[in-house]
Amino acid sequence: VPNCGIDNVDISLFKDVFPKPLIVSVIVDVDDCEYVIDKCMTFHPDLIELNFSCPNLDAYFPDYDSMVCIMNKVMHGDRYKQFLVKLGPTSELGYWPTLYDYIAGMVVCNTMPMTYGGGVAGGMGGRALKPVSLGMVQRLQEFASSEVSIIGVGGIYTGQDVQEYLDVGADAVQIGTAHAIWGPKIFDRVLTEWINLQ
Repeated sequence: VPNCGIDNVDISLFKDVFPKPLIVSVIVDVDDCEYVIDKCMTFHPDLIELNFSCPNLDAYFPDYDSMVCIMNKVMHGDRYKQFLVKLGPTSELGYWPTLYDYIAGMVVCNTMPMTYGGGVAGGMGGRALKPVSLGMVQRLQEFASSEVSIIGVGGIYTGQDVQEYLDVGADAVQIGTAHAIWGPKIFDRVLTEWINLQ
């Protein structure tokens, strides 16, 4: 959701312009999660990504109990399996199997938190993150339920990068830094390269 806040944007407009699955990525806390997710549901997204690892906010890394509390508040009834959970490179992976019954997938991994002058100064992504993310995907695959998708992200610029994620157990990939550099044309280029590898 853009930084202007969920009350100032109509994400459903994207569904009319881009006939693709709509995944809304949000950062929530225990106090506002129900309001934010209820508002997101009015946009009729295909999935909602709960970003539990955003390095761009001061120390926003909720502990396990807080994440479970948020998930219990927002995942109920017809919302079952409508959520992705985005983890960071410092997230503990061992406890996630206990939550597989509630989520559609996991996005691994967010940018590496960088600090400067005592505060958080954003995150490091792109090629530098790729080895860490590949390792996390491979480790998650050890715990994974076949009903939970693993989406790899970090350093994907080519079809070969995609194949490396698939080889360690990812079901799909997410492209961030390369999109910021080259824009939407990166998707067709990477897909074409990956198809040519098959």
